[in-house]
Amino acid sequence: MIAREELERLYVRERKTLQEIAERYGVAKQTVLYWVRKYGLERGLREARLLMWEKRKGKVEYRDPRWLWERYVVEGKSMARIAEEARVSPRTVELWLKRYGLARSREEARAAIARTVTGKVPVWQDREWLFREHVIEGKSAARIARELGVHPQTVRKWLRIYGIRRGT
Repeated sequence: MIAREELERLYVRERKTLQEIAERYGVAKQTVLYWVRKYGLERGLREARLLMWEKRKGKVEYRDPRWLWERYVVEGKSMARIAEEARVSPRTVELWLKRYGLARSREEARAAIARTVTGKVPVWQDREWLFREHVIEGKSAARIARELGVHPQTVRKWLRIYGIRRGT
């Protein structure tokens, strides 16, 4: 049982959520809700919604496209790592990345940054450079990728796009 005065102080005056009070007393959120109703404690619906929004502000950064871009593309964090940081599921992060068109591969995103910053395509998208490295120098796609710090599939993709094969 939670004393009325204590519950009134926490819930009404200090604006604590049911979950916060439940965690403090080691009970279920439904138990706290039971006592709130039993004591007739109320906060206005508008105030309750506002409070919920304010409490969530610390968790909604994953909805900010700049925040996502910084973490996913620039810092190279995985969806799982971003989800952990934002305290949401990886699927939620994936959906927001898709909503903002950021869910493409990290390599493609880095290429877009390179084009924006340097005005040039990244070397792995340069046909002559790829031809020289792969055919003339005899480097594998995996070795080229390692040297560039990109995924081997990225190099293979561009080799395939340009029709570059060794021994042809």
